[in-house]
Amino acid sequence: YTMKWFAKQGEQKIEIADVSTEVTKNKNEILIVTSVKMKMASDPWTDSTKVRRESFSPLYHSSFNRQRDMILKFSKKVKGYYLDKSSKIKSLIYQDNKGNLFDSNVYPYLIRFLPLKENYTVTIPIFDYKPTNKKQLLNAYIKNTNVGKLLNKEVFIVTVSDEISGEFSTSTYYIDYNTRQLLKQEINANGRQMTMELVL
Repeated sequence: YTMKWFAKQGEQKIEIADVSTEVTKNKNEILIVTSVKMKMASDPWTDSTKVRRESFSPLYHSSFNRQRDMILKFSKKVKGYYLDKSSKIKSLIYQDNKGNLFDSNVYPYLIRFLPLKENYTVTIPIFDYKPTNKKQLLNAYIKNTNVGKLLNKEVFIVTVSDEISGEFSTSTYYIDYNTRQLLKQEINANGRQMTMELVL
């Protein structure tokens, strides 16, 4: 599926990217590949995440864009590298995997499969690597869940924040009540308003 990514400036919506996601699965694993094609850039940003099908626990995450290249492999250790393309500094990653966590790239997909209901809240432990951060074990928070309407469909309206973006950033997900398809996402990033809307 593809979503249009817009930035809001006053009453105007300015399209900034197409975000295409492909999900494939086999008996044991789910692979999620996301490609972001920015309107002002020629090269797409591509993230790939592989998880165990029964638990969504992470197996692999790669991310390639203009700013960085990164590969993470999850087993008893988290191993890989992070290449900052502006500084040319390559950081090797080798640390304990304490388990019972989700990759930061996959938790927005996980939300759709949780036992959502009115007033549902939960804390989701996530792993997010940045070489400048001393702490990689973070949390995402479902702050509230409501049932409402969007495009004449009944939806779960799920408000989420995480420790990656900071306390002043939130995302609101509009998830089809019956199919669990993501229809829309509203992003408030420290006062900057953005939306992502499903291409129907």
